[in-house]
Formats: sequence, structure tokens, C-alpha cells
Amino acid sequence: MRKKIFASTVLLCVLTALAAFALALWTDYDGQRAFMQSETIRQAGNIKSACLASDDPEAVLSALSDTRLRITLIARDGTVLFDSTADEALMDNHQDRPEVEQAFASGTGSRTRLSDTLGEECFYYAQRLDDDTVLRVASYTSSVWAVTRDLIPRYVLLLVILCLGALWLASHMTRKIVQPLNELDLEHPLENDTYEEIAPLLGRIYRQNEGLRERMSELQDQREHLSAITASMAEGLIVLDSELTVLSCNQSALRLLGREDLNPVEQNLLVLCREAWVSALARRALAGERAEQTEMHQGRALRVLGSPASSGCILLISDVTEQQESERMRREFTANVSHELKTPLTSISGYAELIETGMARPGDVGRFAHIISDECSRLLTLVDDILSLSRLDEGAVPTQGGPVGLLAVSHEAVSRLTDAAQKRGITLSVEGDEQIICASRSMLLELICNLCDNAVKYNRDGGSVTVTVGRRSGRPFVSVRDTGIGIPADEQSRIFERFYRVDKSRSREVGGTGLGLAIVKHLAMALGAEISVDSTLGAGSTFTVTFAVPSDQACQPQ
Repeated sequence: MRKKIFASTVLLCVLTALAAFALALWTDYDGQRAFMQSETIRQAGNIKSACLASDDPEAVLSALSDTRLRITLIARDGTVLFDSTADEALMDNHQDRPEVEQAFASGTGSRTRLSDTLGEECFYYAQRLDDDTVLRVASYTSSVWAVTRDLIPRYVLLLVILCLGALWLASHMTRKIVQPLNELDLEHPLENDTYEEIAPLLGRIYRQNEGLRERMSELQDQREHLSAITASMAEGLIVLDSELTVLSCNQSALRLLGREDLNPVEQNLLVLCREAWVSALARRALAGERAEQTEMHQGRALRVLGSPASSGCILLISDVTEQQESERMRREFTANVSHELKTPLTSISGYAELIETGMARPGDVGRFAHIISDECSRLLTLVDDILSLSRLDEGAVPTQGGPVGLLAVSHEAVSRLTDAAQKRGITLSVEGDEQIICASRSMLLELICNLCDNAVKYNRDGGSVTVTVGRRSGRPFVSVRDTGIGIPADEQSRIFERFYRVDKSRSREVGGTGLGLAIVKHLAMALGAEISVDSTLGAGSTFTVTFAVPSDQACQPQ
């Protein structure tokens, strides 16, 4: 805008100066021409007077021939009697010259025209004398142009001065015009005191500002809402542009990719994650394909979903490690259940078929019937354990309860296993002080019974099982210590898995289902307790269940 105003002002001033220059030149030329004509007429009058006063007019004319004027004396018939610049004998008849005709007719005549004799433009003034001749005086217009031409350098100098003044004036006017516009407060357009002509524009800017503020406020609210959503997401969310530059990345994505110390915004995806398969998946999403892939990354199974978006793509990252582990355990559980059910059923079917077909000897029938009974008992125990686990998985077991004494429940659990322990000469004992916790008595009893049953089954004949109740670090606990076979250190992390057995052959001998410790773990979790194991191979094991400190208000008597 400043350049346009400056250029327009300069152009206007220069054109005005040029017009003034041309007008002044023309005015001066016209003035000089008028002066020349009036001077010619005056000189013609003087020459006429001199001729009338002299007895020899031609002698007077000859004396004046050295002047800048051309003097011609013409007879009535048009014959040239005298000419100061040419040989009158060689000149044409001048009777048809306009100024001569006019002079013979009215006494005087004048005309500006091209001279036929000299070939130059001249101003002619003719006047009739008393002897009926015409005295014509002519002056050259070229002399007028010569005078005017001498003035041109002055006019050019004046023009240059005017142009320089125009430049200064244009610059000054441009600053004066533009300065109020540069000082406009566009944040508060209606508070500006400036040109009335731009008031409608300022009003429009004000309305646009208000609209922009409302829109920006809405966008800010949406951004904060979106940020709150993405920040609370367990899944990682990465927004990329068409060049795979990170536009947005939530904290979960950084955590899942192991880059919590990085701010990846405005950086390439490779800075955030160097996995080639992630970059390839992002490019597929940029191509408009909805892509999904699951791979291991830093020991975790990550599922990445790529979706195309306008001018970019979105990556959604989920940690499916636990899901895959659960799926693996489910498949293993299904396979183990099938195997565990098939084994006793096969045994029952085989012995029953021997008895049915009469192939069993009479002395073996009782033994076969006893085996069938044992397998049925084992099968029922397995089904009961599976149902217990199923109820615990579904949360169908009530966990609410009241004050329960750990020592009392431990005595009850031990009393239930006394007969089984005595058959193998195993000593059962309970020691410690009574500890009151808030729990479901039936679940607590099942937990301790399973631990004690496990300790008896995997103990040595003549061994011992000791149940200890006490408090450690302010928290109640119950521990079951046996003198059995122990658990290898590399297998202790898996003993709570379903159907996992340390000694598979011994487990079948004692009728174990492989679900006891899995049930114990789920019961402990349902009761809000923690379970740990300390075992030495060949020296026995100690299982400890540590409970939360009971709240007096939350724990009411049952």
C-alpha cells in the first residue's frame, strides 16, 4: 500500500510538473510570438513614416535592409519594386499574396505563412502607402523559437527541482497517510480514531475478531477435552502428517515404546520408534489402507493399528502382552482340562470294560472296583476345583465378611486333614497368636485347607506340617511350612499356574489335580492378600499369606 501511494503521488506530481513545463513553454513561445508581431507592426509604422517623410522612399528602404526585418515594396499591379533580402527582378508577382490583397483592399493586412521566396515561416504585415503602393514588413518566426529555446535549460532545471520536490512531497504524504494505518489497534478496532472512510472496514474486522475469539475458544476447549481423553487413555496415540512427522503423541505411547524421556513432537517417527515394521505400517496408513500388526517390542507384545486421516495418519498402540498370555493360558488350560478329564475317564472305562466282558478274574474285580472308585473321586475333585476356579474368575464368590480369627480357622483346617496326615505319619501343628482380619470365613478356610492339603500330599512320610499365625510389619499373616520335597528355584514362579506340577508322577500318586495352588492364588487375590513362597529343594517349602490391616469401621461381626 505504501509503495502504491508513493508511486501514485510521484506520478501525479511528475505529470503535473511536465504539464506545467509544457504550458510555460507554450505560453512563453506564444508571448514571444505576440511580442514579435506587435514589434513588427510598430517597426512597419516607423518605416512608413520614414518613407513618407523622404523624397526617395527606396533609399530609405535600402538603408533599413540590414535589420532583421524583411522589407518589401509592392506596386499596384503586384510587381515587387524593392525587397531587402532577395532580388526583386527575380521575384514572382505578389498581387495574390493574402496580406497584399488585404492591404490594397482595406489599408492594412497581416498573415503568418510559409514564404515562397525564402522557404521559412514568416509573419507578414502590409500597409498601403499614399502613392498606392504597399509596404510589407516580415519577421521570421524562427527567431521567436530561438528565444524560447534559450529558455529551455532554465525550464529543465526548474522541472528537475519540481520532480525532486515531488519525490519529497510524495514521501511525506505517504508517511502521513500510512502512519495512522500502521498504528491501528486491530485487537480493538472500534477504539481507533482514524479516517472515516475505513470505519466500515474496522467494523468488519471487529466482527471477524469476535468470531475468531469464539472459534479459538471452542477449539481450545476441544483441544483440552481431546488432551484429557488422550492423556487418560491406556492405549498409545500418535498423530502423523504426510511426511511421518509427529504432530501429537500421548504419554501412553511414550511409555509403551520406552521413550518417556523424549518429546517427539515435530520430529520424525523414526526418532520415536526405530522399528521398521511400525514405519512400514504408518506408510500403508498414509496410502489409505487400514493396517494392523502385532509384534514384540522390548519384551512386550504391541498391537499397532494404523488408520488414514486427512493429510496424515493415526497410530493406535495397545499392549496385548497380558491378553496374549491369557490366551496362551486359556489354550493350555483347555488342553490340560481335556487331558486331566480324559485320563481318569479312560482308566474308569478300561476297568469297567474288563469287568463287563468277564475278562477280569474274580480276585481282581474288587481291586478294579476300588481303582474305579478312586478315579471317580479324583474326577469329582477335579470338577470341583475347576468349578471353584470358574467362580473365582467370574467373581461369583462373595468376598464380603466380618471379623475372622486366623488361628481359629487354621485349627479347623488342620482338624479336617488329621486323618490323611496320620495315615502317613505326618505331624500337624498350629502355633502363634490369634489375629483378627476382615474376610469371608469360608474363603479363608478353603485357602488354608488347600495349603495344608498341598503340604501333606507333597511331604515325606513321617514329616511335619506347621501352620503359623502372627503379625509381621503390622500386617496379619498365616504361613504353612512342610518338610516335603521342595520346589526348584527356577520353577517357583510357575507353581501358581493351572495344572502346573513340579513332580508330575508324585502328583498322580497322591491324587493332585494341579489346580490347588491356582485356587489359593485366586482366593488370596479375592481377599486382598499377598502370597509368597520360600522353598529349598529337598528341604521343604513355606507358603505365606499376608493380609491387609483390617479397618474397624469396614469390618463388622458376621
